[in-house]
Amino acid sequence: MPERDGCSASVDDIAGGRIAVQHLLDRGARDILVVNGERGIRQCADRYQGARQAVRSRREARLDQVVAEQMSVAYGKKIADGLDDLPGGVFCTNDFLAAGLCRGLTERGLRIPEDVQVVGYGDLDIASFGATTLTTVRQPVEDLGRAAVEMLLDEIEARADHVHETRVFAPGLVLRDSTRPPA
Repeated sequence: MPERDGCSASVDDIAGGRIAVQHLLDRGARDILVVNGERGIRQCADRYQGARQAVRSRREARLDQVVAEQMSVAYGKKIADGLDDLPGGVFCTNDFLAAGLCRGLTERGLRIPEDVQVVGYGDLDIASFGATTLTTVRQPVEDLGRAAVEMLLDEIEARADHVHETRVFAPGLVLRDSTRPPA
């Protein structure tokens, strides 16, 4: 949000999308599918923009997108069930979609990461469960929470002297089993 409207703490989701897709490219994927939420959701739009930036750095890479009606395990599985042309890598803009996609691909007899590599977003608990643990983009939730509380307390305590600020935190990649070692 603009600083004139208030304080905010957020994650650089453009960087997060770029990190996820760059990781897939570095592991040999050339056809990348982004499984995304509605573009009206800013985080989804930003993560897709970052994915596009990463693909632009590789001439041989191709990026497609499918939009899920809901950001859920069930919709991730539904998307996996409907994939005709399998990409080399899939970036899901949240871990629920990624977990469902992995389940659906596995039920089709596909192996992750051998047949399809998958990266999620959020580093939610669901990412570390299951037969194949999920490589994902971690959001620094503790830092976000701490910053939000600090800014709120400053606004309450300082009142007239308070100056709105925006804090943007960098995401990071958590490597697990759903992607291959470097190419």
